[in-house]
Amino acid sequence: MESSLLRMSASWLACWHQEGAGLMLKSRPSGITLCPGILSGWLATPPVDIRKPFRRAIPSWNILQADSAHSFEVEISACNTHGKWTPWFSNRKKEDLPPGDALLWEIDQFRSDDLFRQVRFRVHLSREIHSRTSPRLTSLYLTWNDCKGDECPIPRSKPRPVSPVQVPFIHQHELDPLVGGHICSPASVSMVLQGMGHGIDPMDVAQLAFHSDYQIYGSWPQAVHAACQYGARGWVELIPDWSVAVRYLRRGIPLVCSISFREGELESPPYSSTHGHLLVLIGIDPDGSPVTHDPNLPEPQGAFLRWKLEDFNKAWFGHGGVAYILTKPRGRIS
Repeated sequence: MESSLLRMSASWLACWHQEGAGLMLKSRPSGITLCPGILSGWLATPPVDIRKPFRRAIPSWNILQADSAHSFEVEISACNTHGKWTPWFSNRKKEDLPPGDALLWEIDQFRSDDLFRQVRFRVHLSREIHSRTSPRLTSLYLTWNDCKGDECPIPRSKPRPVSPVQVPFIHQHELDPLVGGHICSPASVSMVLQGMGHGIDPMDVAQLAFHSDYQIYGSWPQAVHAACQYGARGWVELIPDWSVAVRYLRRGIPLVCSISFREGELESPPYSSTHGHLLVLIGIDPDGSPVTHDPNLPEPQGAFLRWKLEDFNKAWFGHGGVAYILTKPRGRIS
């Protein structure tokens, strides 16, 4: 499996957007914002060539909002190898496609049995009152691979050892009795943010990560968006193999990994099954065992939880190797 990552910076978007109105590029703080006196604006990128055709793609973005009076929408469209463009898919709205269509928009990702070779983005920013600070777009990201469904190859090589990155442990079920079972994603993001030195409340992160249209806390791009409100830079990335993961860990960057496995699929799982769960990969033991903070389990079981390598490979890489990459913060927007 070959995965790749595309980053479009604010300066690139300002220079190379195909059309748009009401937006401007600022240098301090850097980013694309609404023009003075403008309540809403938008831009559209030109078609961007992807060097290797893909079947799966996940967008993410860094858009800072000073308050809830700000709004934004990110849309993506893709062109297949026959030159046909898909409809525009939005981060904000449910998309209904005809039954049996080979194309799927699954909450936050694009999937198809066909191969695609180009993408384009549209971004809309708005505010309710002229005097309010504008939302600020600093970058767009796209990660992709050519896997069909969840049929992704598993790395054969053993990862090199990495000492655990020091991040605090959070047990998601202790945070709120009503939603504790649904907030593995914001709990994992909170561990990483607290490891960066932020004394944040995980339930505040959960509210920022909540996708109101789908009524879920587990949208991958929305989790990255929540982290960005605390100044972190972040993106969703399809990790192709252990060499990429180890490179991040050696830089002191833990990975928030999305795992899934059926009952009986793994040899020694910490629980029987999960249709989708987020945890934090913090290191690799000398014997190759991945070391994680798993918010689904109480301390001490969940903290520094060591996985059998073959089990973790199946649960993570076998389902695409989805990860949030969050880097050092720049200070919360005010």
